[in-house]
Amino acid sequence: MFDVTDILILACAACMAGFTAGLLGVGGGMVMVPTLLLFHQSLGFAPDYIVHTAFATSLATVVPISITSALSHYRRGNLDLAIWRRWVVFVGLGGIVGGLIVRWFESRTLEVMFACLALLVAANLLRLRPVIIWSSPPRGLIWQGALPSLFGCLGAMFGIGGGTFNVPYLSAMSVPIHRAIGTAAGLGLGLAVPGVIGFALGEFTTPDLPAGQIGFISLLGVAVMAPLAVLVTPLGARLNSMIPARPLRVIFAVYISIVALRLLFF
Repeated sequence: MFDVTDILILACAACMAGFTAGLLGVGGGMVMVPTLLLFHQSLGFAPDYIVHTAFATSLATVVPISITSALSHYRRGNLDLAIWRRWVVFVGLGGIVGGLIVRWFESRTLEVMFACLALLVAANLLRLRPVIIWSSPPRGLIWQGALPSLFGCLGAMFGIGGGTFNVPYLSAMSVPIHRAIGTAAGLGLGLAVPGVIGFALGEFTTPDLPAGQIGFISLLGVAVMAPLAVLVTPLGARLNSMIPARPLRVIFAVYISIVALRLLFF
């Protein structure tokens, strides 16, 4: 059974996830996954699938966050529709693959992989300026197809959406940071919906999942987190071009580093 404290923790995580997703283009899943792990542990979920459930529930919550964030950035002219049209099919294909293959990994393996990814994200957030590799988005199937597909797969697999990979990748292509964040939000929707379908299919291959779930997706977690995250996301997007993001990036980097170290060693 859950209590009021559990709900309040989920609510706070949802607000923080929505705000960081709108402001920094990264952070929704990095906030929600550790919180959902603790939440599902308190409910006594089976250890074999607790990480899978956290990833799937986080990704299901990313869907409305991505819609809200993408619309907010689009209204401000920060969503590059040309890039979005070229990439969205590839990230979607990667997303459904990620949602399907995650069940082949053990929970502890996924936990360690997520923690290592979180440390990489923290290191990227602490950089003074983005790495620029190309003066304009390169052409070719590898750059415009294979890598977006890989990012879609990993983003769905770990329940974190598209910003974690796509924002630095777009920045490396000389896409301005605000435009990179807005475009990544749109691509996050493109990978999250197919990824959620992949996670939902777990119901047919994992028959001993607890009640109140569709596949690996916890309906309670989504019901609590999604509405609050959607309410807060536009605020982060609105402040994206109004306040210096550097101090917030540092704070968030420290936070996810602590979370990652806890997952690795405790």
